[in-house]
Amino acid sequence: DAYGYEGGDRLLIQFSQRLRSLAGEHGLSGRIGGDECTLYLPLAPDRSTVSQLEQLVEALSQPFDLNGVAIRLAIRLGYSHLGQTPRPAETLLQEAERALFRHRTESTLPWVAYSEALEAETQARVGLTQALRRALENDEFEVHFQPKVDMATGRVIAAEALLRWNHPTRGLVSPGVFIPIAEQSQLIGPIGEWTLRRACQHLRAWSDAGLDLVRVAVNVSLIQFRSGHFPDQVRRILDESAIEPQQLSLEITESVFARESTLLLEQLRALRAMNVRLSLDDFGTGYSSLLYLQHYPFDEIKIDQGFVADLMQRNFNRNLIDAVRRLAQALDAEIIAEGIEAADVRDELLAMGIQFGQGFYYS
Repeated sequence: DAYGYEGGDRLLIQFSQRLRSLAGEHGLSGRIGGDECTLYLPLAPDRSTVSQLEQLVEALSQPFDLNGVAIRLAIRLGYSHLGQTPRPAETLLQEAERALFRHRTESTLPWVAYSEALEAETQARVGLTQALRRALENDEFEVHFQPKVDMATGRVIAAEALLRWNHPTRGLVSPGVFIPIAEQSQLIGPIGEWTLRRACQHLRAWSDAGLDLVRVAVNVSLIQFRSGHFPDQVRRILDESAIEPQQLSLEITESVFARESTLLLEQLRALRAMNVRLSLDDFGTGYSSLLYLQHYPFDEIKIDQGFVADLMQRNFNRNLIDAVRRLAQALDAEIIAEGIEAADVRDELLAMGIQFGQGFYYS
């Protein structure tokens, strides 16, 4: 992007020249599309696969010269062995692609090899994606609610809507299994919209039944903001359900700072202007930026349960929670602790000035 199309073309040409050189007289190189290329390489009889892969990565990682500027590329590499089982070139390409896909998520490895286990995992992911589509069509999802409480009195002040998938044969499927698949397959948009609508429908039903209402919090994926129209979707669902905006809270994870953008900030401010409450979830897990945080209109900061769980054993956790409490005060935001599972943890948090919490200790 920094060097424009011409610079990108020159880089592709230089990269292709290296690939042709690595392929040699008996190999084959090509560009599949975008930034993906392929090599068919015969195994050298006197060398191991690992040594050939090391040479490949080393050669492709050397800087490229763009008008006197050295450009170094990060290489992702997936590969497959032809072995003793003849199969079409298209099949080999698919195998290497699947290994490459894994390397994109396992970037600490130098490369990833295709295997039967990887194939089984790929097929399971494809099957789960198809099952998720059917789950939306067949209304297999459920919303459970975990209370947020004033820890000094035990009074329920809000409830977090938790999405559950009640599969017809598997039973309840863990969100840790299906949410990543939903995000990879772009199903998180319609699933997120379903969850938001169902939570608001519950609020409407509770109101019609004459119950004392508390605010309901719904988790939102960063992907749901990509269209730029998420506030309009929220407003439409609130109108359909006849729910006041202040009864809804949206929880957004810290990954919001990894993709910080003007479009995202505008949407968050639009939601805040509607009186929808905004909560920063899983605070302290890796993307925190105080510079960004001061510009984002969060009403609540949630301390990740990983810090709360070891509160009684680790002084670092206690100091971190106290630092977050002071930060929340500076931002004029409420603070809530997640993952409270014991009375002594609750008591320690109260002594530290943390008033609100949620976890298995309460529900």
